[in-house]
Amino acid sequence: MLIQKEISQIENKIDEYLFSALDRTIPRYKFIYHMNLAYIDFVVDKKIWFTTSERHFMFSLSYNTFLAYKTLEEEEVFDFKFDKNLYIYCHQFLIKGMQYSMLCDNFSATNTGKSNVRIEKSSNSICFEKNRAPRLQYDFFCKYKIRKALSYTLQMVSGMLNENDEEDAALELSKVYLNFWNENMLYEDFEPYSRQDWGGVTLFFTQAAMRRYIKLYRNDFDIAEVDSQKMMIILSPKGSKNIADFTISKDKIMIDQVINDFIYKPLGDKLYPKANIIDAPIIKTKDGFLFVNPLILLFNDSSESRLLNYLRRYDHSRHQRVKDKLKERIIPIIMQLLKLKYPEAIVQCNFKLPIPLKKNQKRELDILIVDNATGFVLYVEVKHFFNPISYSESKNLDSELQKAISKTSEQLYAIEENWDLIKQRFGVTSDIKVKKAIILSHQYLGKDVEINKDVPIVDPSNFYESIAEAKTIAELYHANKEIDDIYTKIKMISREIDFDYAGLGLHFKRSA
Repeated sequence: MLIQKEISQIENKIDEYLFSALDRTIPRYKFIYHMNLAYIDFVVDKKIWFTTSERHFMFSLSYNTFLAYKTLEEEEVFDFKFDKNLYIYCHQFLIKGMQYSMLCDNFSATNTGKSNVRIEKSSNSICFEKNRAPRLQYDFFCKYKIRKALSYTLQMVSGMLNENDEEDAALELSKVYLNFWNENMLYEDFEPYSRQDWGGVTLFFTQAAMRRYIKLYRNDFDIAEVDSQKMMIILSPKGSKNIADFTISKDKIMIDQVINDFIYKPLGDKLYPKANIIDAPIIKTKDGFLFVNPLILLFNDSSESRLLNYLRRYDHSRHQRVKDKLKERIIPIIMQLLKLKYPEAIVQCNFKLPIPLKKNQKRELDILIVDNATGFVLYVEVKHFFNPISYSESKNLDSELQKAISKTSEQLYAIEENWDLIKQRFGVTSDIKVKKAIILSHQYLGKDVEINKDVPIVDPSNFYESIAEAKTIAELYHANKEIDDIYTKIKMISREIDFDYAGLGLHFKRSA
């Protein structure tokens, strides 16, 4: 209990550090603007862009933005003139915020028994030894491959557009970008304002960001040559009011709603933010300026997922409506792909079966695939998650995935017990010879989730690839299981890290 009390006191001291250190005389939006300049310079110059380490710097930018709203006075007139001393100050806060992100991960892991901590009073230092989560490698590779694929795609297309003028190149690059993030959403999936937005506000800001990306590409990503100030997207109060002049929709009420959904709003108690600048990247000043960091806008998620994450925190009812439609959309796509590839198989989606021993209650199932020729039965449980931004969010999603693994055995049991009913309803002619399950998870595949010997967790892209390659339903299952086995067993090299924070010496290492 004594050691736990000491850890708690140290954690409180670390939580207070940036809050206490922030100079209250700095104008709020001037600080946030210079934080963004420091972020752009650092992640581009140090080649952190598109790496998984970038998340700690994104946390830093988001957390320091939250602190600015909580502690700094809102200025009447926004001054975005470059201030060298403030820039240096913000650079230091960017680094400290990155370190704080690492500390948050480790203290959260310590509090849940996933990390060991040793306090060295003689040297006023702390050593963390974090256990490696079973699926950490899988999570790393899935995020890496999507971000690297986006990076290479944009660079390749930018090279192909080298002879085009910047405006034309930016438009073409925007089309490629929006297609890359395609979430298989259809017009009717969105609420009325978002139906028009995808040709409106989102495209407007995406093109503005792409103009800056093109400049950076054509200068070999030399941020000193391009200048981070010229990278920022800034709209004057007049320009902000006239965005409708540059969008397809001319409905000002609708456009204002879309922009409001993109504007950052501090959410959270005390020093613990619940909102993230990734989901709402626009900063709006008191006098009506809008400014956006194009790196944050472009390279973290699709517009659909960003909107979902925003709604998850600010408008639960809207979030549920759009989220359910995303899940409903992917299931029919999978059903059509399966029917095209395996025309003799029985594919049934979104149906209910009686719960064994509870005949008055029913269990909902997502996708059932039956190979009539062999009796191989495959059940697919579809989950739609968001990308977690903190250890606690990851922990909650890991718990949901663990429940999903347990649920598959219940689903398979319900299928087995109701097999005569299934044969009668869906035209199945074979008996069950083998029954297996897969979890198809959108966005998040888990970190601290068991590697189940029978139930793989895969993302849609890997599932689609398996459909393309597998000749039978049994091969489809084994192809997905192989992906789960391989990616979770790849060894990752980790290094020990040392730095000082809040007057303490910190040492981090990860166990094998």
